[in-house]
Amino acid sequence: PVGGYIYTGRAVKNLFPRVERHCRRKKAFRWHIDYLLQWAEVMRIVIFPGQADAECAINLETCKRSTYSFLIPGFGSSDCRCPSHLIWIGNEKVDLP
Repeated sequence: PVGGYIYTGRAVKNLFPRVERHCRRKKAFRWHIDYLLQWAEVMRIVIFPGQADAECAINLETCKRSTYSFLIPGFGSSDCRCPSHLIWIGNEKVDLP
């Protein structure tokens, strides 16, 4: 559905080149987020350097700050137990760090 989404991902290496790559329109599709970004506009990027192992904790903390829905179970969370790393927030404004 139309509205805002928050995606939590991680990069152990090459963080900034990976984020830059995700923001490009023309690229080979490798990750879940690449497919979504065909139809979405990146509005904000928040980076937590040195906390790649905290990806799930950051994802769950984001859920606490919003009225959320996991519309695509397993999106970006194939290697963890989170229901999804893509959160739909509709038109809500979420206070992120």
